[in-house]
Amino acid sequence: MKHLPVSETVPATEARIFPATRRAGAQTPYSLQFQTNITNTFSGSDTLQKISDDTLRAGIELSMLADTDSVVVLLPYIGDLQVTNQDQTVRTLLEGQVFTWPVAQGGSYHLRNTYQEEAINFFQIVFSDPFPKTVHCNPTEYHPALAGTVIMEERPNEMLSIFEKGQKISIGKYDGRAEGIFQVQNPAQGVFAFIIEGAFEVQNRLLEARDGLVLQNVNEVEFEALSQDAVLVLIEL
Repeated sequence: MKHLPVSETVPATEARIFPATRRAGAQTPYSLQFQTNITNTFSGSDTLQKISDDTLRAGIELSMLADTDSVVVLLPYIGDLQVTNQDQTVRTLLEGQVFTWPVAQGGSYHLRNTYQEEAINFFQIVFSDPFPKTVHCNPTEYHPALAGTVIMEERPNEMLSIFEKGQKISIGKYDGRAEGIFQVQNPAQGVFAFIIEGAFEVQNRLLEARDGLVLQNVNEVEFEALSQDAVLVLIEL
């Protein structure tokens, strides 16, 4: 058997599963929240502050405060979501859209369920803002290309990039048995896979709805949807 020189040895893949059943949860009469936290899992994981799975009752508004300069990604999964950012701009995100924008430290934003009778479910992905501090003099105006929406139904069975500044976030909605390969830009920094809906096999590991998986030292991530309309998020850290 031929052996690689020590300098060419390929680092072993590290993996850790975050089951949905072990997420931290918080409940009030008006809302239900589950958080997946991978902080301190490995080098690079501290940039991802949280993935929050939120259910909000009819007519209720949540007020969020940024502890640090952050980038917020919102995905309304069941129902539409009204967002008011720190300059009081109001935007309605339709079910299945994805919206990304920066929030400066100390800034606030508000998330509202405008339905009169129905609850909604949405996801927040929050991570440390990779941009230099000097651009934060007016965070609602800098890097306008950062703010945009992607509608998954328009391009099924494809990973769609929704953010590529420092970290890379991609999302895709897949038919049952559809496969994909995701090329990793920086294998040492790691990748976080999160299942929003359905079931996937990711790097030979079975993951179901709201499960997460951290992978480190992988050049590519192979996956297969095991159910119809399965939704996968991949985050390069």
